[in-house]
Amino acid sequence: MLQKKLAFSLMALVAVIGLLTMGGCDKIEVVEQKEDQGTDTEPIEIPFTEYILTVTDCSWTNLPYNDSVIVINSDAELVNYLSCSKDYPIVDFATETILLVSGYTTNGIVYISPQLSMENNIYSLIIDIELNDAMVVQPYAIALVINKMSSNSRISLDVNTDTKPEISLMEYDLTETNCSWINLPYNDSIIVINSNAELNNYISCTSGSYPALNFTEKTVLLVSGTNTSGIENMYPSRLSMENNVYSLVINIKSNAAAVMQPWSIALVIDKMNSSSTISLYVNKRFLMP
Repeated sequence: MLQKKLAFSLMALVAVIGLLTMGGCDKIEVVEQKEDQGTDTEPIEIPFTEYILTVTDCSWTNLPYNDSVIVINSDAELVNYLSCSKDYPIVDFATETILLVSGYTTNGIVYISPQLSMENNIYSLIIDIELNDAMVVQPYAIALVINKMSSNSRISLDVNTDTKPEISLMEYDLTETNCSWINLPYNDSIIVINSNAELNNYISCTSGSYPALNFTEKTVLLVSGTNTSGIENMYPSRLSMENNVYSLVINIKSNAAAVMQPWSIALVIDKMNSSSTISLYVNKRFLMP
């Protein structure tokens, strides 16, 4: 008897649904909510290298400049977006993919910083762009080489633009002295110096002394790194701060010399708060004066 009642109830439910559908009611889409069974994975950071055209005779062409990603998996696809008088840098498309991102901003660009991660076979590409106060339409393009993407992978793009308050700075130059920098790590890092005792650890003078500083009012940011080719020009483009976090951008224009080129630069700023932190971005992407 119970089975008959259940069967009758199911038949009645089907009949009601059929009448509602025939009567022209709006269709209601029900999305099934499944319990989390632990199948999701944590986002993992995806390594990449930048495909840089700065020291080549090539430039990007045919880009949409609409904050979008072009996925390139062959030389035949790549040449659609390159204009070269000579050969372009080789990519092994059997094992690698290029993600070519382009767009534009309504202010001048200080630097562009990409981040790439993946979760559940979905790539997430974040492009952070720091802007300056120049009121210009500024196109941008950046290409990332990653391990070969699966054909069923998807990718999302998030472009973040920001203008932060700029901090004044002055270069601490040893050129006119008999002193030089020592004990530097040359690994794209910053040493924050707040006293003469700390400064003495990184300066060697054959005669005379180094330029005096008032460390009660000033801080020295001693930056060093190594470039994978010769350096034509280098300068700090911007120091900004937000929420007690400093951001320093160092611009480097490389040349074609096949050498490992160490570099260093020291900057004097108003005294840093002891609780402040600082991040460094070494920009090798844009041509500079």
